[in-house]
Amino acid sequence: MTDLHMHTNFSFDSDELPENYLKQATARGDTHIGFTDHCEYNNPSFPTIVDFDLYFSVWNDLANKYPNIKILKGVEFGYADGVIGKYKQILKKYPFDYCILSIHTVGTRGDCFDLKYYDGLDKRAAYGQYLDETLKAVRSDIDFKILGHIGYITRYAPYADKSL
Repeated sequence: MTDLHMHTNFSFDSDELPENYLKQATARGDTHIGFTDHCEYNNPSFPTIVDFDLYFSVWNDLANKYPNIKILKGVEFGYADGVIGKYKQILKKYPFDYCILSIHTVGTRGDCFDLKYYDGLDKRAAYGQYLDETLKAVRSDIDFKILGHIGYITRYAPYADKSL
């Protein structure tokens, strides 16, 4: 089994150095490993703009150092209407193996992580807006391979019944 949704210190939500993952994977005898650090241009809670020249330089150096494990280089884009063009430019410029498209934010309400997202919304409205945004993401022309954690909203929702 290969985990294709891992973050390193290139993302806001990890401090782990890329090589530490490779050391563990090599010790386990893994043959593949995949990374998808965040790139979010329109997330007021967690804006993350990756230096992809550095990103690929680090991964290429590590691929030479660890030739027995295939390193899959991915990216996790946080969907938002106004940044689709930027994401398409990044995908065209860099040789990613795959792209995860995730929905963290909904319109101007912000990230579902932030409890302010839920202000004035009952569960049906909050989840409905999130699912509408998910549908827009799926219908976008971003070349993604994986829709990331569709239940993201349920992690942080303040409702007694968090089920989607």
